[in-house]
Amino acid sequence: GLVQYTNLAFARMYGRSDPREFIGESVGARVAPEAREAFLARATLRLEGQPVEQGYETIGIRRDGERFPVLVTASLVPLSDGQAVIGFFQDVSAQREAETRLRDSETRFRLLFDHAADAIYIHERGGTLVDVNQAAIDSVGYTREELLRMSVLDLGCSHADLPAVWAALKEGQGATAVGRHRRRDG
Repeated sequence: GLVQYTNLAFARMYGRSDPREFIGESVGARVAPEAREAFLARATLRLEGQPVEQGYETIGIRRDGERFPVLVTASLVPLSDGQAVIGFFQDVSAQREAETRLRDSETRFRLLFDHAADAIYIHERGGTLVDVNQAAIDSVGYTREELLRMSVLDLGCSHADLPAVWAALKEGQGATAVGRHRRRDG
């Protein structure tokens, strides 16, 4: 199929200033060669009335050759002279970059958490443990799996200490609790 209409936002996304530049162009011309066959196959199936995913991600190519992730949402629409596919294209580069930064940040946190010399116990408001680091495991002698089925109360922490810790956290401050824990061997 050929492009019949597009708007200024689409033109700008692909590095152009005039949407009319796309009219008559193949609908797959702005898709990376390695993704073009799948893109066109979806469009063909949609025109044939076959079931096909409505939204998917592909790889677009800007005028300068830069590749970028594009979220495509397409639907079949009836027109007076037949059926057409209407597609909405969204540049999702910023979202993918944010996801990459988040993954990198989570990796750094996990490395710091796992290799900290101090025992770290992360628990819910009621004291149920949700994560522990290796130093915590080593200090009490339980396995990670055992600890994650436990509460800080099971380790001998006083229930009376929890409200003060939570109050400090509510105020946006960090809280450190110093106490004695009961090891697995008593």
